[in-house]
Parts: sequence; C-alpha cells; structure tokens
Amino acid sequence: MDPKYADSITWVSSYRFHQVVVNAFTDEHHRVLLAGEAAHLFAPFGARGLNSGVPDAVIAVRGIEKALSASSEEERKAAIAASAKERRIAALWNRDGSSTALHHLQGDSREMNMKREIAASLVSVVPSMGRWLDEGPYGPKFGPPELTTKY
Repeated sequence: MDPKYADSITWVSSYRFHQVVVNAFTDEHHRVLLAGEAAHLFAPFGARGLNSGVPDAVIAVRGIEKALSASSEEERKAAIAASAKERRIAALWNRDGSSTALHHLQGDSREMNMKREIAASLVSVVPSMGRWLDEGPYGPKFGPPELTTKY
C-alpha cells in the first residue's frame, strides 16, 4: 500500500478461499443430511454459498418429508439418498463455477493470464472482450446437470 495510508490502517488480514464439497451429503444409514456450509465451502463469487445452501435446505426438507411418509426402510433410505445426491451434484457444479471465477480474478494461472492478455489486445477489434475482462467467466449461465434418476 502507498505509505500515505499508513495512519489510516487499523487492521490488515488475509482470507483464504476454500473450494470444498463433502464426499457424501448423508451418513451411511441415511439418517443425517448435510446442507449449506456443513456440506460445502465456495469462494464468495455470485453468492454461490447462500444460493446453494438455501436449495440444500429445501431439498433436504422434501427428502425428509418423503422419508417420513415412506412405507419401508428401503423407501426411506432412497428418499434421503436422492436428496443428498441431487445437492451434491449442484455443489460440485457451484464449486467448479466459483473456481473458474477465482482463477480469473487471482491471475495465478498461466492459461488465464494468457486469455486476459489476448482479450485485452483484441478489445479495440472485438469490444465484447472488454466486457469479458470486466465480468469474468463466473461459471456457466445455466443450471447444474440434470439427474438421471428422479425420486
């Protein structure tokens, strides 16, 4: 920082972004469902943590409702397992999207630095490259992949 700010600084810290998703959103007996930051941590781009945590809770409630009305232990476990599977797919998709944004912003990737340099050199010819430089590749503009099985 510029020395002129030295008298204004009262605190300095750094924060490391975590990009993690649990291996399973439920336990082996399908009695516990993880949601939100108990299940995943993302870099804070596009509010992916909260925007993933709320659907985690909603899908968990639906799965629990189905489990409570199940007529067998197998059906109960299947309802919880389906909820867990759906949210893990979404969490992996969100992790990958926020990782792309993180690499774009941090500039620690040789490939991403090259892409930014090329985009900057083409802005006068292809103005949309300037928008890409400003907004960055913050992940796909569509939702996570569809589940192959519905519950």
